[in-house]
Amino acid sequence: MATQETAPELESRVAATPHVMGLLWVHPREAFVAFAMDTILFGRGADAGFVLASESVSRSHASIRRVGPVYRLSDAGSRNGTFHNGRAVQDATLALNDVVRLGDWVGVVTEVDAAIASSGPYFEEAGTGVIVGPRSAALFRRLEEAAAERAPIVIEGPTGTGKEVMARAIHQRSGRAGAFVGVNCAALPEALVEAQLFGHARGAFTGATQASEGLIATANGGTLLLDEIVDLPASQQAKLLRVIEEASVLRVGESVPRAIDVRFLAASQRPLWQLVQQGAFRADLLGRLSGCTLRLLPLCERREEIPRLFFGAFSAAKGDPTRLKSSAVEALCLAPWPLNIRQLVQVARNAASLQGGHGEIGRQLLAPLLDDATPPESDEASLPASPDRSTPPDRGEELVLGKRRAQWLARHQHELDELQRALPKTRGNVSAAARLVGLSRSAALRLLEAAAELKQDDVERP
Repeated sequence: MATQETAPELESRVAATPHVMGLLWVHPREAFVAFAMDTILFGRGADAGFVLASESVSRSHASIRRVGPVYRLSDAGSRNGTFHNGRAVQDATLALNDVVRLGDWVGVVTEVDAAIASSGPYFEEAGTGVIVGPRSAALFRRLEEAAAERAPIVIEGPTGTGKEVMARAIHQRSGRAGAFVGVNCAALPEALVEAQLFGHARGAFTGATQASEGLIATANGGTLLLDEIVDLPASQQAKLLRVIEEASVLRVGESVPRAIDVRFLAASQRPLWQLVQQGAFRADLLGRLSGCTLRLLPLCERREEIPRLFFGAFSAAKGDPTRLKSSAVEALCLAPWPLNIRQLVQVARNAASLQGGHGEIGRQLLAPLLDDATPPESDEASLPASPDRSTPPDRGEELVLGKRRAQWLARHQHELDELQRALPKTRGNVSAAARLVGLSRSAALRLLEAAAELKQDDVERP
């Protein structure tokens, strides 16, 4: 059996892997240009160090040159301009994740493994809707290694980054014959969590007219994903710990546990170790679950994957990716994507429905779709804090935070006040304070996090 790596060990190993920094072109074709020379000239002329075959590109369009420890992008008198993160520039310093557009060529500054820098491939499809780009390559190598193990895995990442997709990929690669079962812990009725999760005997409680094997046993021989595991009540966290330790489950109303063979995966939008420190999650349960931790980056931190992901969702919705203009691809790469891949898929579907009447899709046609892609009602509880309602917000704050977020905090201000009054009574125990005021632990943590961010904003604001 392979040795499990701790998160620091994995990060150290990834950091030690030779990488090459350069510009990864993502449209109209994929190619990588390493920053291996002091100066690289881009254009469609024969003198260019990297030829961009397009009539929209000047013969000598732009250059990237090394200036001490940094790289500078400079326009070379092009007729259509040189664009850096959406703005026309004469000269700009490049950083990782920056977006460059020369004519109709769009690229992202990134790092790739030295072994594939010269020839690729730079992207792989590791399953339906799973795109592995340079920034995700190390994560998927770790996924491949961990999939064959029996140890539990924790998958962390913001909403919409594909945690369940990753969980399914792990199950598919594990070779386990049983089913993949996904459980949304936040959706389990609190009064029925134990019965639904662990199962129950007939007559175990009022209304139990038939026996149930429970969700854990349903995954016997397979894989169980506990999504948003932090929403599991503390009492059930303790029982889950025993299930994992003893590889058996005790149904409600029975006295003899039943042996199980289940691979446990846990998903969380926030780092579980952080929640342990806040008293919102059991440290011993985390110890049992974290045989390996996979952390998914938000989409805006892996911009080079955005076109591939969008093209796939666009094609699935009967759109034609070849009709997307370079300005649209640039706008997609620069969008913030607060809901990540989930939001991207929805925008792709909406764009495909528009294409029929407009032919090509450029930046202007795409802009309203990106502007309108706001978090759905179910995601409001995770919105950032808005300014203190005791003082009128200034216009700059309103522009940044938006009307919906300001309304959300105003609606929950009373709950926050009650929670803050309850915390001293529970000596800072967030779970106990949440119970006192009738909140879930996750809702309480979101409110406290919003208040902390607001306080920090007030300190930093000049």
